[in-house]
Order: sequence, then structure tokens, then C-alpha cells
Amino acid sequence: MSALASSLSATTRLGTKSAKRLVQTPVRQAGRFRPFVEKEIPVKETMLRPKKRVRCYLWGGTLSGALGRDKFVRPLGVTIDRVSHHCSYPSKIGFSENHMMKDIACGYGFTIFAARHDERLNDFELFGTGINSDSQLGSQKADNKADMRLLTEPVPIRFPTHENGRRIHVRKVAAGRAHTIAVTDQGIAYGLGNNSLGQCGREIDPDEVYFGRDLVRRIRVPGKVAEVVCGLDHTLFLTESGEVYACGWGADGQTGLGHYGNTGVPQKVQGDIEGVRIVELATRGDCSLAVSSSGDVFGWGNNEYGQLLGEKGESQRHTPKHIRFNKRIKKVAAGGSSCLASDEEGRVYCWGYGILGLGPAVGHSSSPKQIPAALFGATELSPNTRVVSLASGLNDFAAINDQGHLFTWGRNQNGCLGLGHEKNQMFPLKVNIAVRVAKVSIGVDHMAAITQSYC
Repeated sequence: MSALASSLSATTRLGTKSAKRLVQTPVRQAGRFRPFVEKEIPVKETMLRPKKRVRCYLWGGTLSGALGRDKFVRPLGVTIDRVSHHCSYPSKIGFSENHMMKDIACGYGFTIFAARHDERLNDFELFGTGINSDSQLGSQKADNKADMRLLTEPVPIRFPTHENGRRIHVRKVAAGRAHTIAVTDQGIAYGLGNNSLGQCGREIDPDEVYFGRDLVRRIRVPGKVAEVVCGLDHTLFLTESGEVYACGWGADGQTGLGHYGNTGVPQKVQGDIEGVRIVELATRGDCSLAVSSSGDVFGWGNNEYGQLLGEKGESQRHTPKHIRFNKRIKKVAAGGSSCLASDEEGRVYCWGYGILGLGPAVGHSSSPKQIPAALFGATELSPNTRVVSLASGLNDFAAINDQGHLFTWGRNQNGCLGLGHEKNQMFPLKVNIAVRVAKVSIGVDHMAAITQSYC
């Protein structure tokens, strides 16, 4: 190897010390130019290690403001009749450029962020954008007294700043049809928004007015809350000890409390999960699933389409029952009429009614059927690729594999699958997004993802 090649190779290595390299340069000698000579010059090397950035991408219906970009709702220079009603591809939100994103949740026409500013520590760690008809984004006020029922960009939500004499941080968020639940790092849950069915975890007041109320209430759940999930109008809490508590609408038995009534204050869910340590919860519509530490699955709520794999004629179930699988299950997702589960090897199974992910010929399955692993990125070169996360909406699903690739399928309302079109997707298809996806949340017609750059 020549001295020039060796020196150039050396300079490609990163470091903090000064180095030297040889370059060829023409020089004048004896009244004429000599073609080239090697000349040694000092070179200062710098460290080039770009910081991995956590950012947020959203896509789907735009007119509700849930995507957090004002120009989607009020674009400059475009007449109202030409405003696009959807964004069918992932769009990065500027809010995540200067905020540390910790969690995200999609409600019905709104989005909730658990985040804090990168550079300054202030009193805001909860933000929201979109529909605010029931103060699910807090009581927002404008200087010009404008109606704040719809917000087009993320705004801070008033939230308690201290618990037990120390500053708190929002760790988890969940959102339903018109209510929001936030969990702090101390395992304490708070609710805001519509509580007409008890979904915010407090006593039901039939005369309560929700819009314009700055009402964030602590939810009395025994023990520390480790996870929270929201259905349409009910909420499930998972404690660190593995117990499940529920509140809200119970007309289909989705609270699992042994009755079909509404519950304001969270009550312990029993049935077949009594004494079992639960580690995973899933609900989005009126059906609920739970996974135990031993990989067993339990279900309750709506069973009209066989999503609980129950007996024929059992359209509703108000108490959790064991669902028998031949595999140890790790993750579950419960949609409006169909469900998903993934096992220890990352294989995905679907059942119920609707777009299951098995193509247009399969619209109903009364037993779990495996979706081909190749549809989630497994190939001959990477046969061990597996799914590590599942999410559901009412009629659509999403999965993330261990490479950080996102796959979506189902009903594609307003382009909410992020595939660049509005056609329904009958089997999982990879979303074209050049970042590693860490988490995805699904609303009624939009999705949001927390991502991390590859470099």
C-alpha cells in the first residue's frame, strides 16, 4: 500500500489526537513545476458520533388536529375545499425535536404525549393535540377567547408536579374515546376527560359538564400501577404485583367485574385470574385480554365474533376465563371484532372477524391461525426475525419486529396504516419509515409511533 493510501486510511478512523497525513501536491523546483511530491501536513481529527434521537411520527386523519401539525388543518394558500383530509405516510412532528419522548397514546381524534423539554426542566410533562370536547386535553384557554375544542398542535396539560414531597414524572399514558389516563414514576394514576361511565376512575356525576374543566383527579388503585390500557369507555390497570383493576363502561362485560353495569371507582378483577400474576393487558374496543407470567391467556367482554374463543352463543362474558393455547403467549392485542397473540418465538396468531391479516379469502376464524412469519420480515438470510410488539385499533393492527420495522394491516380509514394510500390492507405490509420504531399506538383513524434513529 502506498504512503498516500495508508495515510488516507488512517484518517478515516475517529479519535481525539492530532495526526498527520501525506498528500500529493505540485511544487515549483528549478524554475519549473515538478509533477507531484508527497508533503506531510498535520490533520486534526474530531469525534463524529451523532446522538441517537428519539422522535415521533404520526399519520392518518388530519382534520381533528391529532397529527399535531397546524398546516395539515389550516394550510397556507389552500382553499378550504382543497384541504386534504388525510396524511397516508409517516410525518415527523416538530414537537419531538426538542422534547424527550417517553410515551404516546392515540385517542379518538386526539393524541397524548408523555414528554419533557430537552433543555429546561419546567412543570409540564404531559401534552396533547386534537379534539378536546370533553377536556381530555385539559382546560385550554386562548388569549383571544377562541373555542379550544380542537387543538392543532401539542399544548401543555396542567398536571400535578409533586407527589409525597418529591417531583413527579409522567411515565405512561393511555387514551380512550374521550378520556386520558396518565401514570407517574411513583405508580400513581390520574384521569381527565369524560367520566360519564366512570372511565376516569372517579364517582359518576350525571350532571357533570366536561368541556372547559381543569379537572385532573388521582385514581385510587391499591398498589403501584405498572401499566394502563383504555378501551372505548373503560380502563384497565395492572399493578406491580400483577393484579388487575377496572372501571368504566361494562355493558359487554369488558370490565370483567362479574356484572354488566358501570363502575366509577376501580375494582379488582377476579375470575380465572384470581391469584395469577398478570404481566400484559390489551383492550381497544369492548373486549379485553390478559397474559400471565406463565404465558397463559385470559379473556372477557364482547364475544359476538368469537374473539374470546368461547362457546357458541356466548356473546358476552363478564368474568375472565382462561383461553387455551398450545403455546406460551408473550403479547396480545384486542380489537373490535378480532384479536392477535404472539408466542415466545415471535410467531403471530389471529382470530375473530374482519381483516385478520391472512389475505382477502379469510375474513373469519374461530381458532387462532398463524400469520406467515415472512410477512413480518423473516427471510432465509434472517430466519430468526420475530415480532416483539403488537397494537390494535378497532379494525386495524400493527406489529413491530426485533429489527424495529413496523408492519400494519386492516381497514385503512384516512390512510391510517401509513402505507401511502387509502386502500384496505389484507395482510401485514411494512411501513416505509427510515427509523427504528420503538412503540406504536392506534386511534380511530390515525397512528403514532415513537422512533429512534439508527445512527
